[in-house]
Amino acid sequence: MDNQLILRAPAIEDGPRLFDLIQRSPPLELNSPYAYLLIADHFSATTVIAERGGRLIGCVTSYRRPDRPETLFIWQVAVAPGERGQGLAKQMLDALIRRRPPAWVETTISASNHASLRMFRTWAEQRRYPLQHAIGYAADLFGHQPHEEEVLYRFGPLIHQETTA
Repeated sequence: MDNQLILRAPAIEDGPRLFDLIQRSPPLELNSPYAYLLIADHFSATTVIAERGGRLIGCVTSYRRPDRPETLFIWQVAVAPGERGQGLAKQMLDALIRRRPPAWVETTISASNHASLRMFRTWAEQRRYPLQHAIGYAADLFGHQPHEEEVLYRFGPLIHQETTA
């Protein structure tokens, strides 16, 4: 089977595969299988999946903020355990941004998710995207379920150029 990396928008049939990938990708929070069907169907224009040899090895799920359509909110970034540390997350982010370049990118990251924070910071630094951060969602907003505060990271305005990083 071909070992070439393929980055593409998902099809509805990829919903169960997205669920399985997120399930194998702690500390990401697993949502319902139905949520991943909706992502693959309704949000395919703002989601990218990575495949190698027919296997789903990564994804970036996101959406355009309804109140600020120039802002792309990154919801989840997942890379299969055997594929981590090779820059795949950054490649997927770049591919997603090239589709319909936003002016701003936002995401929230909990303080204990060091890998995600490091990836986003180096991605922004390598592309010279300015970075701001603020309280995104305080821990008490998550109700009775234990949850860390989510810090909001805002990148931009983005400089739209091809990158080799």
